[in-house]
Amino acid sequence: MRPALPLLLLCAGAALSGETWLTFFSAYQDGLEAQARGDQARAARAFGKAVALAPVPGRRVKTYGLNFLDGYHPYLRLAEVFLAQGDLAKAEAALARSQTYGIEPAPEREALLARLRARRQAVAGPVPAPRATVPVPAKAAPPVPAKATPAPATVEEPTPAPPRAAAPEQGALPAAAGPGKAKAAPASPHPVQVVPAAAAKVAPQPPPAAGPGPRPARPYRGWALGMGAALLLGSLGALWRRRRRPQLGPWGAPLDPRQQTRYGPYGINGILGVGGCATAYRGQHLGTGAAVAVKVPHPHLVRDPEFRARFQREADLGARLEHPRIVPILASGVEEEEPWLAMPFIEGLTLDLRLGRGGPLPLAEALAIATGIAEAIAYAHTRSVVHRDLKPANLILTPKGVMVMDFGIARVLDASQTTSTLFLGTPAYAAPECVTTPQVGPPADRYALGIILFEMLTGHPPFTGQSPFQILEAHCSQPLPPCPQAPPAVLQLLQRLCAKAPEARPEDGEVLAILERLRANDTSSRS
Repeated sequence: MRPALPLLLLCAGAALSGETWLTFFSAYQDGLEAQARGDQARAARAFGKAVALAPVPGRRVKTYGLNFLDGYHPYLRLAEVFLAQGDLAKAEAALARSQTYGIEPAPEREALLARLRARRQAVAGPVPAPRATVPVPAKAAPPVPAKATPAPATVEEPTPAPPRAAAPEQGALPAAAGPGKAKAAPASPHPVQVVPAAAAKVAPQPPPAAGPGPRPARPYRGWALGMGAALLLGSLGALWRRRRRPQLGPWGAPLDPRQQTRYGPYGINGILGVGGCATAYRGQHLGTGAAVAVKVPHPHLVRDPEFRARFQREADLGARLEHPRIVPILASGVEEEEPWLAMPFIEGLTLDLRLGRGGPLPLAEALAIATGIAEAIAYAHTRSVVHRDLKPANLILTPKGVMVMDFGIARVLDASQTTSTLFLGTPAYAAPECVTTPQVGPPADRYALGIILFEMLTGHPPFTGQSPFQILEAHCSQPLPPCPQAPPAVLQLLQRLCAKAPEARPEDGEVLAILERLRANDTSSRS
């Protein structure tokens, strides 16, 4: 069976079932990367697109080819983004949707609900104190003759009149101030009534005749306190948002708010770049001051045991590779449940940036870079190590030549290793066998070398598409496009390196010999 046939069957199955595996996975991955960078607006758009294409979350969902995604939790991610943006209504709707399916982790949902309640309480502010008002006398009812309306509900209790300064009864005016004696109030012809408490609240009270008395309450005092509290909360919120903004390190690179300030003996100064699997930070050894690059995987990947094992394998492999064309691994470890590894910081420009700024490279420069890559992978293959992810972003151009970095998904060619069901690599540079075979060999690196050489001569990779699935299918079924910039001998090497069958590609020693001969011929023709 041709390698392209399984891909075509997968594509037909996806079309029949209505699933857009690849598109939804790309959108979800884009949202995770944007969220890691702090770009909440782009993350919200990406997660929304993923939900529109694959609305049902899952603990393990198929994306494309042999690739699986552990933990597809789009509604929790949307709730996180909306909370960061301050859109509490959308965050609450996303959490409700997450609870409807019940697949996404409940502890994380409860934590987000707690954050949502706290944000709502902070936005609402403290409850203002009740306004203090002066009691207004109720309008007195017209007098009614005693014979017509007796008061059966009252109890007549005679009150003995004190000889001096008797307390004023209801309806009686207080005595005028005097030096010693107080004038007695005139005796009432009617018995004193004990009024119930409910009626006493609405009974008319005469204003005090003399004396300073209590100070009248100010009705605006409660509003002033409420406004002051609101201003205080607003200031605290502004300070909180300011702290959440990306801070800049001494080299002008933004600092990740989640990052540690130290990994092992290395201090962190800023971000070098964000990739699909990890974030690279610039730092220095706290003892020697040597500049390093510290690589830390994204939080959503650390939860995957297979990824953690692969990340640790990268550190072990890097320690075994010592070659002038390979960036070594200095140290590795775990800091607060975050695995990390440190590499020397190499001053230079990656090949993808070089191609983006200057377009196609001259033939001599392209052949020199290809020769350096061939030397690096030939050395690694003698140690039974396959890079598996050669691409321009992993190639650093220095004054001393090209250097290959990031053996992050390399696999030791050992029969005791268990095969993986995950697709590893970058689709634009992946050999056809990477799609159908979980474990590939050195020919896959030589295929990627041919694709990179083609891109250096033309300014673009040979196979493109609207989705990674289309690119992978093109690697398996389409021939290598024409390369007018390549001389016949170089074009012949490209055809052999990019052969669909792994056994049809030349060995490492032959590739190095051909490149050296091509460089010598190019030098002699220019001289």
